[in-house]
Amino acid sequence: MLAAFKHNVYLLFLPPYTSHVLQPLDLSIFGPLKQYYRSRIAEILELGFHEDFVAGKRAFLNAYHWARTKALSQANIRARWKATGLWPVSLSKPLRSRQLLQNSNFT
Repeated sequence: MLAAFKHNVYLLFLPPYTSHVLQPLDLSIFGPLKQYYRSRIAEILELGFHEDFVAGKRAFLNAYHWARTKALSQANIRARWKATGLWPVSLSKPLRSRQLLQNSNFT
């Protein structure tokens, strides 16, 4: 932890049962990454490959690289961290989440 702090890396610990609301990677990266990857593979299949085509290494790397470039944009990452309320810190955003309220004992 000291090494992380020395390099301006701040560790965040999520409260129990809130990860579905607070995980910016799930909200901003993995979903769009899968969507972009699937669309690229669909484009490859439209070029005349058979439906049972299994993506070879070259096709996989091409599709994944393209999808990663689209999904991991700085603007996308910043926007999703902001949307979760994790940075800049906004406690009201996650606390107002319908997903969190539906799973709480207080509703």
